[in-house]
Amino acid sequence: MGIIENRKKAKKLKEAKRKREQEALPEGSFNAARIALRKRSDAKGMITIENHGTIKYSDLLSEFIKPILSNDDNYDSLKSKLSLGVQAWNAATIRHHDEELFQQKRGEFEKILPGDTEIVELFDELVNRKKEKFAEFNRVFVDFEVKKKQGLEFDLSVATEIIIEE
Repeated sequence: MGIIENRKKAKKLKEAKRKREQEALPEGSFNAARIALRKRSDAKGMITIENHGTIKYSDLLSEFIKPILSNDDNYDSLKSKLSLGVQAWNAATIRHHDEELFQQKRGEFEKILPGDTEIVELFDELVNRKKEKFAEFNRVFVDFEVKKKQGLEFDLSVATEIIIEE
């Protein structure tokens, strides 16, 4: 075997080992993103409650931003798109509670690239997507953490909060 074949074989063995280790972890184990998010929450004095329900907001966020993702996305572009998705999700969620705050958030979105109508169109598309496909989910995202695993794979953890009506 040549050097290239040996490297490929070593890479496959390393990946197989990583998968075995992940599968051996108990159900409630923390991944790297969850650990980082929990540390940040603890530092802010926030109380963390693990979600053991069937609905994972990290999966919802991933699905929500899927239309704006591309195969060319790297870690930084993914993080930026997640950030834009969180802003649009939160604005759409608070809209029926506070239209004025929604318009303020929309205005902040416009300031990202002044004079660029595409950024506002993207915001509006995401708000409509939230309304049409994710209307029943009423939590807002407080924080998120994304960590690169391997290749194009990422771990995503989110912190959410329930809006309590007064």
